[in-house]
Amino acid sequence: MDIVIKLNNKVKSAVRMIAFPASEEVAESRRRKARKELKMTPSADYLELQGWFIYLTTIGKETAEPKKIFALYKLRWRIEIIFKSWKSNMAFDRVHNVSKIQLWVILWSRFIMIIICTQLIYTPCRLVIKANLNKDLSLLKVTHYLIKHPEKITGILTELQSDPNKLGVISTTMAKYCSYEKRKKRSNYQEDLRTIYS
Repeated sequence: MDIVIKLNNKVKSAVRMIAFPASEEVAESRRRKARKELKMTPSADYLELQGWFIYLTTIGKETAEPKKIFALYKLRWRIEIIFKSWKSNMAFDRVHNVSKIQLWVILWSRFIMIIICTQLIYTPCRLVIKANLNKDLSLLKVTHYLIKHPEKITGILTELQSDPNKLGVISTTMAKYCSYEKRKKRSNYQEDLRTIYS
């Protein structure tokens, strides 16, 4: 479904409503959650709506087809993933009672680690692993791997510096342990980007 509707505000703004049916598995999962979390029994209409992805947007049909809108909305989760990788792996949620200067040092050291993990390692490794092995790296898995194995960081940086287009021993290991699993039902971040820019 791809139609224009009017909102129930003073100016009756026109927006585009796009709806995609969810898989039966997703729909049933949502219905179970609704039955469990709502304080009253959900109506049949409400349960029926759980079987749909519904998006409201001001992006016109001439700008983006429904498939691209769907992929764009999925990318918002990328921000959640980035913050999750910081919180889970870089311990941003565990700063104990320290002085202002100590806090400053802790935060700056963690931000420097983020830059090393994402810009100096994840981004170039993602490109070389995709080119050589046709695998997509997961930011969460890479961050977790580097925090658990900080001794690998200098080795990866050395490999990338010596030949940025060649797979090294450590980047091959990262490809094995830090790539997305192949999923038939769901796309990963890199696949969503390719959909948007295709």
